[in-house]
Amino acid sequence: METDKQAAELQGKAQEIDYAKIESDVAALRQLAKQGKTQEAVDGLLNIEKQQRVAEDVVGTKMACTALLEVRG
Repeated sequence: METDKQAAELQGKAQEIDYAKIESDVAALRQLAKQGKTQEAVDGLLNIEKQQRVAEDVVGTKMACTALLEVRG
């Protein structure tokens, strides 16, 4: 993931995006899924994925999609 962040920095997008917030939001949604609220977690992860995809943020999109696959798997 470090190389993804470096690539984003080269594109000038890392300054606009708070990766710590994305990571904490994804972690909270993973925890929600573990509590049995899978649909709510999936909805939240899809929301994060869309926001990051629209912002053309590959790193954030990858975080959300990876978590989504883990939650649904």
